[in-house]
Amino acid sequence: MHAHMIYLEVWLETGIIGIISFLAYMIGLVRKGLLAVGRSSRGIATLAIMAATGSFAGMAFLGAAEYFWYYPRVQFVFFVICGLCAAAVRIENSGQWSVVSGQ
Repeated sequence: MHAHMIYLEVWLETGIIGIISFLAYMIGLVRKGLLAVGRSSRGIATLAIMAATGSFAGMAFLGAAEYFWYYPRVQFVFFVICGLCAAAVRIENSGQWSVVSGQ
């Protein structure tokens, strides 16, 4: 059995520290992504950050009405998107994207 809300489920499973950590991580990742997009050179990393940030917004909206981590493949994709967004933000902030993309 599970709660039909991601925030309530995380809170019930991990307590107040867990929900605060989850929300802080998500908000921090979106904030870093938006800041990186604001000062970027509009390259391919920017598109990756924008796609990841948009998917987080969709998951945040869906999470208010559904526990989408019920399926392991969805939970796996969620954390893959977190990793891709963090990597793209790091690459964009370091200015090394031209080395990675071969430009």
